[in-house]
Amino acid sequence: PSDVDRLIAQFDALVECGNTVILVEHDLRVVAVSYWVFDIGPGAGDEGGLILASATPVEVATNRSSRTAPYLAREIGDAAPGAITRSHAAAVA
Repeated sequence: PSDVDRLIAQFDALVECGNTVILVEHDLRVVAVSYWVFDIGPGAGDEGGLILASATPVEVATNRSSRTAPYLAREIGDAAPGAITRSHAAAVA
């Protein structure tokens, strides 16, 4: 967990300096604090490859076609107030 916190702080610093950060990330804490999320699925390998959602974390969390949605919704619900409004990175879940 502390490594994720450090990474989020580094991503935030990069964005605050005017950089664009694009991640391929599965840790939902990172996804929950991202500015924009592309949710790709619905499964892995031959079962995936479709963009199921391209939106803010809150919007992805309510997307019924996303397998990530219920887990992301729970993570957003557990986040500190205001945490999901911070601009960090565009994450690919």
